[in-house]
Amino acid sequence: MLLKPYHSIGFLKERRNMGVLKTSQIIDQNHFPSLKKTYEGKRNGYPTVLVDGQPLDPQYEVWPFNYGGFDWGCGGAGDKQLALAILVNHLNDAKLAFALCDQFNWNVIANLPLEGWMLTSTEINNTLTLLNVEILR
Repeated sequence: MLLKPYHSIGFLKERRNMGVLKTSQIIDQNHFPSLKKTYEGKRNGYPTVLVDGQPLDPQYEVWPFNYGGFDWGCGGAGDKQLALAILVNHLNDAKLAFALCDQFNWNVIANLPLEGWMLTSTEINNTLTLLNVEILR
């Protein structure tokens, strides 16, 4: 489910409510997809991110943290856009992805090697499980 574009009427009200999730939605392991995807980031003059060999959608319609595209390894707006894009693609749930975006960014994306990286669905699920424990503390 994609949210209304950032410029639509009523989006700011939705934006305020995006981080509010039911505990059961956060810790429910069944919410994580079982599909096996591979995400890969490379720098070929500029950062490029693929999911199963295809360009990853930056998900600007969910929230435009950085219209300049993706980045990783530094914790900036490009990192946060990448965190959001991976989570929306992986979870297929924009609200949940937005709620987990900051923690995923600081715990994973900001720590990826600058030269390139690869993440699998299993690694993302394992990380989200650990992050959910932190959310509930």
